[in-house]
Amino acid sequence: MYKEFGISEKIEKLAEEAEQALKKEFEKIDLACTKNSLKVLRSFSKI
Repeated sequence: MYKEFGISEKIEKLAEEAEQALKKEFEKIDLACTKNSLKVLRSFSKI
């Protein structure tokens, strides 16, 4: 798929490695987003 956009396999592999290296950080961000979404929903249910 990336070849269609002129992105080499080397860059694609580097991006995949970076994503794997940051996986735990992405999980923390996702958890924070979920918690904040639940807080917003809870505040709307109190109205």
